[in-house]
Amino acid sequence: MGGGLFKVGEFARLAQTSVKTLHHYDEIGLLPPAHVEEATGYRYYGATQLPRLIRIFTLRELGFSLEQVGALLDAPLTREQIAALLRLKRDELRGRVRAEQARLDAVTRRLERVEREGTTPGAYEVQVKAVGALPVVALRCALEVPTPEQISLVVHQGFSRLFRSLHRRRARYGGGPNIIGWLDAERHEAPGDLLVAAPLSAPLPGAPDDGAEDGVFPVTLPAAPAVASVIHHGPVRAVEGALVALFEFVGENGWRISGPRRDLMWQYGGDPESGDSVDEIQFPIERSGGTEAGGTGP
Repeated sequence: MGGGLFKVGEFARLAQTSVKTLHHYDEIGLLPPAHVEEATGYRYYGATQLPRLIRIFTLRELGFSLEQVGALLDAPLTREQIAALLRLKRDELRGRVRAEQARLDAVTRRLERVEREGTTPGAYEVQVKAVGALPVVALRCALEVPTPEQISLVVHQGFSRLFRSLHRRRARYGGGPNIIGWLDAERHEAPGDLLVAAPLSAPLPGAPDDGAEDGVFPVTLPAAPAVASVIHHGPVRAVEGALVALFEFVGENGWRISGPRRDLMWQYGGDPESGDSVDEIQFPIERSGGTEAGGTGP
């Protein structure tokens, strides 16, 4: 076959691609061969088709789908339209890079915590104690994905909103640690929701001076005859070991968890990664037979 035509295998080697790729591009109409022998079905490609193939490879490398590549190559697009498409693709890729960078940062932080702390469940001491009812001022926060990173972000944003509202209301609060209250999964449609709360030292004033609705409300956290309690020192995101220790203690000592989790933030280092934070995790518990009990131990 003359006229500058190449068999499909020869053209594939020339273009440094595979015969399978050329067959696929032919099937979807992206790069049909210049000639097909009727008797044998052999495909032949011309040297002048190489620039189009290179443009296909270039657009694919930039992240365009085969459908988008076909439109860019065949549609009568102006230079401005092509530039607009490239800008959209650039913004899309930038978003992907940011998302992957966030994942990389999360993995790096977790690895650093593991290497830095080396904490084992046995390093935690679990206690059983009674807790009284506690009046607080609270704000409900939605949590869609319960990862440590998302929990930390939602809690940080929630407390920021809560304290902005309290300052605008000129409310008096304090006298104890700030609290994270996890809503009961069996009683709420959105079990991932939680409360961020602060103790009240005086009745909560009415709406803020500007009258804006802010979702802040007074509530009394219920008393519990017995809670399993464990103290975690270190980054607030790295509480897995404390939770494991608490769950093992409950299971091994004849208790069962009877209510939602509550966190008392005795000290916050100012950053979710700070090693200066001190967090107390509590779960209401009762004896496995269903009889509640107080005291300091099983």
